[in-house]
Amino acid sequence: ARPFANRVGLVSIALCDHPDIERILARLNEMGYSISPASLRLDDLTEPIVRVLRESGERTITIAPETGSDRLRRVINKTVTNDEILDRAELIFSSGIENLKLYYMLGLPTETDDDLVAIRDLTLQMRDIMLKHARSKGHVGRIGGSVNPLIPKPGTTYQWLAMTDAATIDRKSKRLRTLMADIDNVYFNIKSERHSYYQALLSLGDRRVAPAIEAAERNGQNWRAAVAETGVDADHFLFRDRSGDAMLPWDIIDGGMKASFFKSEFDKGLREEWTLPPKRAQENARLIPVIQ
Repeated sequence: ARPFANRVGLVSIALCDHPDIERILARLNEMGYSISPASLRLDDLTEPIVRVLRESGERTITIAPETGSDRLRRVINKTVTNDEILDRAELIFSSGIENLKLYYMLGLPTETDDDLVAIRDLTLQMRDIMLKHARSKGHVGRIGGSVNPLIPKPGTTYQWLAMTDAATIDRKSKRLRTLMADIDNVYFNIKSERHSYYQALLSLGDRRVAPAIEAAERNGQNWRAAVAETGVDADHFLFRDRSGDAMLPWDIIDGGMKASFFKSEFDKGLREEWTLPPKRAQENARLIPVIQ
């Protein structure tokens, strides 16, 4: 494929769990490919990995802080801290990477205005690190943020939750846009509730949503029109607490985890307690190369 492409995308939910990831990256670099990984976990960002990405010509790295506060990260069991995030930002920018992309979420359980301010503050701290390393180069990169409303997913701790209502998401989005406005070299794309509405419908609906899917296929993916045409009660699936349901639509699928585990994890989250992950099984890691 080398005569037809000069860039390789590596796609995986746990890219650096692959036992030979450093060797794979080194060989791709030796072959002359620019290497573009998917979003990387903080503990994936070791000096050798960041160095070979930079040597391959990669200029941007993507990470997912999810939120700006350690407290809210404990609620969602994201087991990294702001100090660790800033440490990795130092590694990224000191290695010559110019740009950083960040994924954040809105509408998380127990979220307050302080957590929105924390997104701004953490991003500004990463910007300071970027500027420090840009001075010697005479070129300043950019930090891009992508912010999406939380969509509760089947087979997770939040599968019983209602999606945050549109008015609340709109209020939080406007607040965050105000916080992030007019910051040089920082650009945020803050998605509204309507961008997530139909993703959530597909995530949380049952077989009664099928007519809307068929209608959307016919009408060119106009989901709002499809829901109206078929009379599907989308709000019933999105904005209803399911904690009292005897059975959820996806309970017919055995994902290997019991509902009691998810409920226990949800309670721990509300107490702001982490569940630390077990040692990763590297031999089971999966890596899918995509020639770009």
